Amino acid sequence: MNIMTVREENNSFNMRKGTIYIVFSLFIILSCSRKNNNISDNNSKELKKDQLAKVNKEYQKSLSFYRDNFIDHFPKELDSNYITYTESVSAEAGLIRLDLIYKHTGKNNFEKKAIAKYASTDTCLLIANRFANNDNYSYNIVLNHDDSLKIDRECYKNKYPIPNFWHTDYTTNKTACKLPKGFNIYVLNAMAGRFLENKNLTDGRYMPENWQHGYSKGVAINEAKDTIIYWIIIW
Repeated sequence: MNIMTVREENNSFNMRKGTIYIVFSLFIILSCSRKNNNISDNNSKELKKDQLAKVNKEYQKSLSFYRDNFIDHFPKELDSNYITYTESVSAEAGLIRLDLIYKHTGKNNFEKKAIAKYASTDTCLLIANRFANNDNYSYNIVLNHDDSLKIDRECYKNKYPIPNFWHTDYTTNKTACKLPKGFNIYVLNAMAGRFLENKNLTDGRYMPENWQHGYSKGVAINEAKDTIIYWIIIW
């Protein structure tokens, strides 16, 4: 079974233009290996170790794209709790982002570190790249009148931006942030401003004026599913 890896590059980062998504699924690889009855348990363990090492190599490259203070909440190295990760380094895709889905072990008390906590079901969330979904893949977005009213609302006044989780294993259309009920979203830091070269930033068309550019980092946790999603977004 193949893992699909798609990279886009631009002149600044030696990556092809367009949307970049790197998705690794260690569990899929392992399930394929288990179908071969001739593979011993020891060989399976070696395969798992080898695949994890390869994913870690790519993961380190992904981390190196960002300033240390943007990704200091991410695991420094992937272990057996790793599920999958995706990244985008093209402003054309709506923002720059890195997401890592992990088995939540409860070792980090992010609630004490957070500057804000939101439930995935909150009806007023300031969401970066709000209108991306599995139909438009963040391209050629056309807004109707009702959508345009969601860009800037009075209730966003004291809110921090969070991601649109439109492409995770848990994506749902029942909430604005695309995470289902049961996830708590912890913003660890967020600031308005330009944190990349202008050519790598979006035009901020789907954000309020005071958040036209900026970054946000944090985690989304579902205790019942033992799942944590680490994120950094820059737009």
